[in-house]
Amino acid sequence: MAMTMRWKLLSVLLLGLLVLVFIPKVQGNDVGGAMTFTDDINDEWFNDVKNFVEIISSQPYWYQGFLSDYPDVGSYMWIEEAYGGQDNNYADYTELSLVLGHSCVYNDEIGIGFGDKGCALPEKVRLGYESPDDYGWAIWTAIIQCSVLKDGNVNNWLQTLTGIHMILGFANDPTITVGDAAELAYRLTGTGGYSKESVQDAFFDTYVAYDGIHDNNIARIIAENAEVADNDYLDSFDRYTTVDSTKLIITCSLG
Repeated sequence: MAMTMRWKLLSVLLLGLLVLVFIPKVQGNDVGGAMTFTDDINDEWFNDVKNFVEIISSQPYWYQGFLSDYPDVGSYMWIEEAYGGQDNNYADYTELSLVLGHSCVYNDEIGIGFGDKGCALPEKVRLGYESPDDYGWAIWTAIIQCSVLKDGNVNNWLQTLTGIHMILGFANDPTITVGDAAELAYRLTGTGGYSKESVQDAFFDTYVAYDGIHDNNIARIIAENAEVADNDYLDSFDRYTTVDSTKLIITCSLG
């Protein structure tokens, strides 16, 4: 990470007590991806998400999750069952997920947008093994959409961390290019000419850079704690990190 990047680290209280439940998983880890603004499987943006999934799933013990459901995507993929969703088959079944598209706004709250296929608002998203139905395998989810984690909205998303280690997104309307998702996957896996990076560094280095494209992006991560934020790698993480009432908000920008 360039030394000129400005980092902010905030501790935020989130109330709630949850119960520890362990659920065995048959195989290794799963990765899923969704692109939300076109149904065209030949679209270059869809293929960038597809490349992300394929690069990750080329690693040992990683398998392709819900990319095959495209174009039958919708907000149900990130919404908890208790709130009418099916996340146990999608975002909360895969350890790593990525959604690319345009965010949605409802009652001044910003959620994960799926166009006319729904809006996943934070009060309906619960990811991780301590979610309301005591089911969840999610470790990281990347929301490549505008301003979902912006000031004034990010606190709404703290409640969604119920076992998931990190939610990765943006605090502004970022500039995203075709190839970014694949680059993120290369950085996570240490392939494609990139060194392997932690989840945090891979995300920030992909989407915030002095390259004439990503210079003005403000990337932001919500993390369960500093331990996972600093030490999580694609092939090295503590699946059942302790969930408590304190979360971290980590912001990365240039200048």
